[in-house]
Amino acid sequence: MNDFSDALLTRISYADGAGIDTTKACLEGTGTEILDEIKGWVTTTHANALQVLWLSGPAGTGKSAIAHSATTPSTRHERLFPTIALDLAARIPSLRDSLNKLTTSQPAIATTADVTQQWRKFLQEPLTNIPGGIAEPVVIVIDALDESGGPLSRSHILSILASDVPKLQSSFRIPFTSRPLLDIGASGVRLESMDKLSQPSTKHDTQFYSSWRLQGVEGLGNQGFTQLAWKSEVYSNGRASRANASNMHWDSLQKESVLKNSR
Repeated sequence: MNDFSDALLTRISYADGAGIDTTKACLEGTGTEILDEIKGWVTTTHANALQVLWLSGPAGTGKSAIAHSATTPSTRHERLFPTIALDLAARIPSLRDSLNKLTTSQPAIATTADVTQQWRKFLQEPLTNIPGGIAEPVVIVIDALDESGGPLSRSHILSILASDVPKLQSSFRIPFTSRPLLDIGASGVRLESMDKLSQPSTKHDTQFYSSWRLQGVEGLGNQGFTQLAWKSEVYSNGRASRANASNMHWDSLQKESVLKNSR
């Protein structure tokens, strides 16, 4: 019963489109302030470090870019924990073996929509029983939790994140992103906000992004990029946009307008 592809992938649902999308990640050289904060949190050995981090912020502030830069994001509520379990099983042989035995002895559990059962059977129970534990940090990113399902399933997942993740060994870290929501604010979760980014950091990111998007435009030098960091539409409400390059298309008239307004 150790045939991973046959015993697991045909029984447990894996979400389409799950995984990292480098086209959605931060432009290299941007987002360093919050990414450094997350990396420090992941690698800390402090005994009281919280294992779940919530990165919040309004739409368009770069939460998903941070998530796709930090590591591999997960997906919709009903397939969230099965997808995480399959990803981890591909890397942890003892978890793979446990899931093989589980799906063989309890076939119905492989397709359950009960997120609590998914968490306990696919992750919590087998991971806590791994001989010797897992030495290296395990980072699981959940992007756009507020957009991945309804309020009821989200409430169950939030309860698990706040109450059950600390039952795993301390090497596990789960950052998740969402817009600010009243039902997300559980104790036991580290809170971070895109609004907390320092002004120099956001200004740097915007100038960097603007210069990258407009490279090769005649007449627009470093001073123009600095002014553009404050005037461009990619700088909104004091926040640097980390939108994918494909979202912005500049024709000759737009470039001329940018040149004019940056002087």
